[in-house]
Amino acid sequence: MKILTPANLVSDSIDHIKTSRMGYFHHLLHATKFGLLMIYLGLTSLVHALVPAWFEGDAPLGIANIFYRTVYHHPNPMFQKHIRAEKLAAEQRSQET
Repeated sequence: MKILTPANLVSDSIDHIKTSRMGYFHHLLHATKFGLLMIYLGLTSLVHALVPAWFEGDAPLGIANIFYRTVYHHPNPMFQKHIRAEKLAAEQRSQET
């Protein structure tokens, strides 16, 4: 993660919003929604670890929903490059077993 200074904080934020191809408030709501959802999924996963009968599958299914509905087809080219690399790495690992 790069160090942001006050001088480049605004310009880097504007660049990120442009790359994400959404407006500032859409990005704000989107990031807030998924941040809270991930906290919820983390908490349900911890509860499930203690009591396996509770929240069965909530965390992995929730993560899959976030990934496939939001990230997988995200217009940000950096995301697409990373997704392709991870997919290739996962395919290679599955061939090794």
